[in-house]
Amino acid sequence: MIRDSLNEKTGVFALLPAMLIFTVIGMIVTLLTALLLAVLISKGIVPESARNITALCCVPGTFLAGFFTAKRAGRRILPMGLLAGGCFLLLLLLISFVFLPELETWNGFPGILAACAGGSAAGALCAAGMRKR
Repeated sequence: MIRDSLNEKTGVFALLPAMLIFTVIGMIVTLLTALLLAVLISKGIVPESARNITALCCVPGTFLAGFFTAKRAGRRILPMGLLAGGCFLLLLLLISFVFLPELETWNGFPGILAACAGGSAAGALCAAGMRKR
């Protein structure tokens, strides 16, 4: 039986290494966005009460991770984009538990979950809109 080469490339396990690379790229973008927000808060341009919106720093990173994963997948674009957002969230929580064990991470978890899901879904849908027919 001859398999379609497109189906072999779009499987979850075949896409996992690329998804992890795109997630790490998204984490770097998130780190740079959080750094920019910290600089803006420290300079007084953004009020210090805005530190509660740091969960929104995840949106650009998950957008890129979802977008590139969906572009690479070719098929099942939205589930693959959301899977990239879930991978991003797990990596973010793992880093938080390893490097900040005393931090109470669960306080802002609903906001971070919404930012990761929204960013990755938006990235996947943008990739779907750019798909050639």
